[in-house]
Amino acid sequence: MRRTRDSQRKKLYEAESVVLGKNLPTMPEVEKYVAKVTRSDWWKKHHKYPTYPVEVQDGRGCRAYAFGMTRMKFPKWSRHEEVILHELAHLVVHSHYGYYGAAGHGKEFAKILLLLVKRFMGKEEYEKMKASFKTYHIKHTCTIPTHIKPKVRIATGDCVYVGIGKE
Repeated sequence: MRRTRDSQRKKLYEAESVVLGKNLPTMPEVEKYVAKVTRSDWWKKHHKYPTYPVEVQDGRGCRAYAFGMTRMKFPKWSRHEEVILHELAHLVVHSHYGYYGAAGHGKEFAKILLLLVKRFMGKEEYEKMKASFKTYHIKHTCTIPTHIKPKVRIATGDCVYVGIGKE
């Protein structure tokens, strides 16, 4: 199976550079910020598996990245609000679409990133980023799934998630 082409990656990096946010120079500050986001009602609404713990690691010697639905690394240069929200957006998108279901920086990612910026950095930063997305022709209009409802229970009492919908 092939991954969806990530055709707006470079443009998105350029477009999001208008917003940086607070510098969080130490790993404890990064961990605290990630915890603030991942314990929020926003996260519970938008992440498919909101109770999964998110692991944050020092990423010196590498680039900032998110892996799967639960792990992120942050070298010193990347410890800013916007970069952290960028990596968290990858976790949310991956939780819904998997590795192959959406482009790495596609419209689903851009929409989630905008929502994260609006919620955690404020409306002013959101409007700046949204205007920059328009300037760089970043696709970001789409419907994103929220709330997973357990539809079927099997004999062991575990949930089988078969549909996505609002509660």
